[in-house]
Amino acid sequence: MNHHHHDTRNNNPIIIVGSANVDFNTYIPGTFPNDGETILGSEFKTSLGGKGANQAVAAARLIGCGGSSSSSTIASQKNMVNLICKVGNDIYGKQLVESLEDAGIGYNSNDIVTTTTTTASKSKSSSHHTGIASITVNAKGENTIVVVPGSNHDLTAADVHTQLEEILKGQRNSGVVVDNNNKCRNGIVMTQLEIKQDVALEAMKTGRMLGALTILNPAPAPSPEAESALDANFFQYVDIIIPNEIELRTLTASSNVKSNEEMAKELLVKGIQKAVIVTLGEKGAMIVEKVSSSSSSSAGGGCTGEFKVSNVKVPPVEPIVELQSNNNNQPPVAQQVVVDTVGAGDCFCGSLAVYLSSGLDIIEAAQKACGVSGISVRKRGAQSSYPHSHELPKRLRIDYSSTLDSAAPLLNTPTPTALTFVTGNKKKLEEVQQILGKDNDQDDQDLPYIITNRKLDLPELQGDPNEIAIEKCKLAAKEIQGPCFTEDTSLCFNALNGMPGPYIKWFLDKCGHDGLNKMLDGFEDRTAYAQTIIAFTMGVGEEVHIFDGRTDGKIVTARGPLNFGWDPIFEPNESLGGKTYAQMEKSNKNKISHRGRSFRKFQLFLKKEFNM
Repeated sequence: MNHHHHDTRNNNPIIIVGSANVDFNTYIPGTFPNDGETILGSEFKTSLGGKGANQAVAAARLIGCGGSSSSSTIASQKNMVNLICKVGNDIYGKQLVESLEDAGIGYNSNDIVTTTTTTASKSKSSSHHTGIASITVNAKGENTIVVVPGSNHDLTAADVHTQLEEILKGQRNSGVVVDNNNKCRNGIVMTQLEIKQDVALEAMKTGRMLGALTILNPAPAPSPEAESALDANFFQYVDIIIPNEIELRTLTASSNVKSNEEMAKELLVKGIQKAVIVTLGEKGAMIVEKVSSSSSSSAGGGCTGEFKVSNVKVPPVEPIVELQSNNNNQPPVAQQVVVDTVGAGDCFCGSLAVYLSSGLDIIEAAQKACGVSGISVRKRGAQSSYPHSHELPKRLRIDYSSTLDSAAPLLNTPTPTALTFVTGNKKKLEEVQQILGKDNDQDDQDLPYIITNRKLDLPELQGDPNEIAIEKCKLAAKEIQGPCFTEDTSLCFNALNGMPGPYIKWFLDKCGHDGLNKMLDGFEDRTAYAQTIIAFTMGVGEEVHIFDGRTDGKIVTARGPLNFGWDPIFEPNESLGGKTYAQMEKSNKNKISHRGRSFRKFQLFLKKEFNM
C-alpha cells in the first residue's frame, strides 16, 4: 500500500471501497429539460468525484489529512483514510491519483491503475477509461446524474479482499491497532454500489471477518425486482446502511403509503445488524437502531419494540473561515441558500465514518455529519465543496489528541466478526445460528459474531474422527483465508463398535432409513450415540481446536419429517415423550443434541479466548 508513514497506530482506520470518477458538471438557469427538449446551460466545468473518492476526501478533510490543514495535531492522522478503487490509464486517472496524494489518502500504488490484460496468445489493452459522471444541476441546486463506470468495474472481489487484509491486519505497516491474534480491534469499512455488487459484498464480508464496522451507502439502489437486485445475503454483513429517501423506497419496493420509519425497520428485519440512517436533505436524518427490549429511550428518540427511532436536524453552524461562492458579501453559511447538492450524501457518509471512528455515539455522529454536509451544499461541485477541518466551527471539529492513547470503540460495542461455517446445508446453518443465538436459554449473552457459511468441496478423509476434523479444518482455512470451523457428525451403533460413525451420510444415501434399521436386526442392542466434532481455527497456520458433543439414544423406525438426514431414526434418551430428533421442536432439540452440546463448548471457548 502507498502510505506516508504517519503514526496512526492508536486510531481506527477508515477504508472506503468504491468508485473514483471524473465529473462533467453542467449548470442550467431553470428547470431540467423535458424529453426531447434542448436547452442552453449557463456553465460547465469538470471536477473529481465518484462516491468512493468523494467519501474518502470528505473523511480525510474532516480529520485534517491533507496539506491544507492548519492543525498539526490533526494533520498527523495522514493515511488514517484509505481508498480501494480502480482508475483508467489516462489523464483523468492521473488526476485522481494526484488528488488522493494531496488529500493524504492511502491507496495501493501498485494496483490502482487498470493495466494491460495479457493472455498466452495475445496482449490486449483494457478498454476501460476512468469512470465518468455526467451531472446536470438546476437553478434550485437539484441534480440528475448518469454514471459510466469504466475502470471502476475492473475492481475485483479478490482485489478488495487482499487490500483490506493488508490494511486491517497490518501486513504492510499500515499502523492500525492489532491484538495478539493479529486481528484489527476496530476500524470502518464503507462501500457503495457504483462498483460491481459482488465486489461491494466482498468488502462487507471481509470487513466483518476482520472485525471492522461495516457501512453500506446503497447508491445507486437496485430494485428488489431488478436483475441487479441485491444478493439476499448482503444485509447480514452490513452494520449500518445509509440510504436517502428514494433509495430507501427502492430497496424495500414500497408504495408511497409506507413511512420512512416503517421502511427502515423492514431493512433491519431483513438483516442489517445495527442501524438504518435515512438522509433527509435539509431536514437532517432519521436513525432507526436495533436495541434490546430493556434499553431505555434517550432524548430525541423513542423505543418501539426492538427499535429506537431518533431524528436529528442540520445544526445551525457557521465556519471559522467563510465558504464563499461567487459573492464576497454573502452572509455566513448558516444563512446561505443551497447552491449545489451534488456529493452532499457522500459528504455525510464520509463525515459519519470519522465521527464514529472518534468514539461518538451514532446519534451525535449523525448530527455532526449533517452539519458538515450542510456546509458542503453552499458551494458548487462535490469534492471541491467539502470543508477542511480548520474551516469548521469548533463544535464540528475532531480532536484526536484525546484519543491517541486508546482506540475508541465504535458504536460503544464490539463489531461482530464473521466466522465461516463450512457447509452448503442451509438447515444446518439455521440450526447452528439458533444454537449460538438468542434462542439458546442456556446462556443469555449473545455471541459477538455472525455465523456465515460457505460450501467447499473438501476431500473425504479416512481415519480417526478427531484427525479427520483437524485436517478438514486446515484445508478449509486455506480456502477461506480467515476464521472458520467445520463440523463432522457421526451416528455410532454400539452393537457395531461405533459404525457407521463418520461415514453415516454414505450409509444413509445407499441404505435409507429402513436399511439402517435392518443393520441392527440381528442384534438385541439397538443403542447408539450421535456425535458432532467441531474443528475451529483463526486461519492458516493457526492452532485447530476440537469440541466434541455426544447424545445417547437408540435407533428406531423412522418417525417425523424425513428431510433432515437420519434425524427420524434417532430417539435420544433425554427426549420427552419418546420423540425422535425429527419430531422435536428445534429449540428443545438444540438443548440436548450432540450438535448443541458441541457448539455450546465452542461458544464458551470463544468467550474465554477473546475475553467476551
